Amino acid sequence: MSFLRKYCLTTVWCVVIFVLSVMNVSNIDAPHLFRIPYIDKWIHLVLYLVLGFLLCYEVRFSTFLKKMFVWAFPAFYGGAMELIQEFVVHRSGDVVDFAADVLGACMGILLCYLIFCKRWKQAL
Repeated sequence: MSFLRKYCLTTVWCVVIFVLSVMNVSNIDAPHLFRIPYIDKWIHLVLYLVLGFLLCYEVRFSTFLKKMFVWAFPAFYGGAMELIQEFVVHRSGDVVDFAADVLGACMGILLCYLIFCKRWKQAL
């Protein structure tokens, strides 16, 4: 239970990503959204940017293992979601979507580090 308290925001956001990843989007009627080039890649980038930011904020980079976890978890989670889309819910899992996931997570982690780095150093 302490895990859920400590990583509450990250857990909720992972559930949001999971639901959006397995949702059937074929019956959504939003043609104006699909006119934006590569909108699905942008959505992946933003979802994982938020995931990387939240994970980095909640873990706070105190040890080497935590640093590795912050960098590796979004990549593994993004890869798992792409595999689930491809093989379980029969949507199209895509390598470029995975690249957008990883890029977004890296951007979120770096953004969080830039915003909170001085505060964390003072707290340690």
